[in-house]
Amino acid sequence: YSSKGGSSKLLSAAGSKIKGTLNKESAQKLWGTIKATAQNRTGTLNVKNLSGKALSQGSAGLQRIKEQAKQYRHIDFRSPFVAFKNFSRPKQFFTVCVLVLAIAVVVNIFVAQSRKRTADTIAAFTTQIAAIQKILSDAESKLVFKDELGASTLAQTANTKLENLETINETQAQQKQSLLKQTEEIIRQANKIEAPSVSQVATLSSAEHLLLQNNQLATVTNRVVVSYNIDTSLTKDGEIKTQTEVVDATAISANLAVAFDGQGLNVWDTSKGTNTTPFFQNVPKPADFTSLVFYPTNSRVYTVDRGTNQVISYAATSSGLSKPTVSVKDAKLADAQDLAIDGSIYILTKTDIKKFTAGKVATFLFPALPEAFSGTGKIYTDSKASKVYILDADGKIIITEKTGKLVRILQSDELKGANDFVVDEAAKVIYVLRNGSLLKLGL
Repeated sequence: YSSKGGSSKLLSAAGSKIKGTLNKESAQKLWGTIKATAQNRTGTLNVKNLSGKALSQGSAGLQRIKEQAKQYRHIDFRSPFVAFKNFSRPKQFFTVCVLVLAIAVVVNIFVAQSRKRTADTIAAFTTQIAAIQKILSDAESKLVFKDELGASTLAQTANTKLENLETINETQAQQKQSLLKQTEEIIRQANKIEAPSVSQVATLSSAEHLLLQNNQLATVTNRVVVSYNIDTSLTKDGEIKTQTEVVDATAISANLAVAFDGQGLNVWDTSKGTNTTPFFQNVPKPADFTSLVFYPTNSRVYTVDRGTNQVISYAATSSGLSKPTVSVKDAKLADAQDLAIDGSIYILTKTDIKKFTAGKVATFLFPALPEAFSGTGKIYTDSKASKVYILDADGKIIITEKTGKLVRILQSDELKGANDFVVDEAAKVIYVLRNGSLLKLGL
C-alpha cells in the first residue's frame, strides 16, 4: 500500500482508539473490516476515508455496548444477601419460612400437575385397552364362524394398537403383554400356523440341492456324495460316486438321475458312478438356472431358464438328453425360484406362484399370509401329491390346495435358512436340508 503524509499516524491513532473502546472480539472484527476494505481498493489508499468508514460501521455496535454497560453498572448482586444478613433473628426466621412456603407451594403445584397427568394417562390406557379387548373378542367370534381372514385382519389391527400403546407401570406392562400373547394366538389360529416338531437326522454336505433316489437323500459337493438312507438311518460318505460336479440332480429311475454340472446336463448312473457326455443345447447359464424336475408321464426333465423367461424340457433316457422343447414362455419367469410338475407346471417366483396348464396361465390364488413370502424358497408337488408345499427360507413351510387355498403353515426358527426339501405325503414326513443338516418333521 502507499499512503499520503500523516496517514500512518492517523491509522495508528484510529487503531488505538478502537482497541481502547472495544473488547478484544469486537476490535478483531472491526480491524478485519478495515483490512478487507483496504484489500478491495487499488492504487493509493485514502486512510482518512477508510478510518471513517470503518468507525461508522462499528459505531452502532459501540453504542449498544455502552447502553448495556450502563444498565448493569450500578447493580450490586450481593445486596440481597447483605440485607438478609443484617436482619434480626426473628426477621431472618420469618423470611426463611416465607421462602420455604413459596417452595412448598411450587412443589405442590408441580406434584398436582404430575398426578393429574398420570391419572389422565391411566384413564387413556384403560380406554385403549378396553377398545383392544373388544377387537380381540370380535376376532375370536369370527374364528368360531370360520372367518379366518376377518379374524386375522382384526387381530393384526389389535396388534398394531398394542405395539403403539405406552405403559407407565408394571401392571400395565403385564396387561399389554397378556393381550399381545392373545393376539398372537388368534393370528396363529386364523392363519393356521402350527409349530412342528423338528429333529436332525443326519449331517450332509453344505449343498444347495437335495437329491432323493432309491430311498436315499444325498448332497454333492466337489464331486463327493454324502447320502442318508431313510430305511436304515445310516449316513455314508462317498458310497455313491460321480465323475462330474453335480450342482443339481433329479432321479429318473432307480439308479439313474439327470445332473446339471454347472454347464451342461448328463445322465448319472448312481450305482456305477458314471456320467454320460454333457448335453448343452438350450441349457440355461449357471446364473439363470433354477432346478431340475422329472415328470415320469412323458419321461422329460424340466427346468426354468430365467435368462430367456422359458420353461424348457428335455427327453431323458439312459443314453443321455435330447429334444429340448419350450413348454412355457412368460416374463414372470425372470423371478423364478423353483418349479414343480403334476401335469400342470407350478413356478415359484419371488412373490407368488404362477401355474400353467398346457402352456397357458391357470388359476392359482396364492394365499394371504400374515407375513409375506420372503422371496427365497422351494416348491414341491407331483401327480401323487394332494397338496402344494412351499418352503420359505424365512422358517416356514406353507401348505396349500392345488388351487392356492391355504391348508396350514408349519413355522419354526429351526427352518430358517433352509436350502431344499423333499415331501413324502404317504409317510407323512418332510425332510429339509439346512446348511448341511438334514432335518425331519412330521405332517
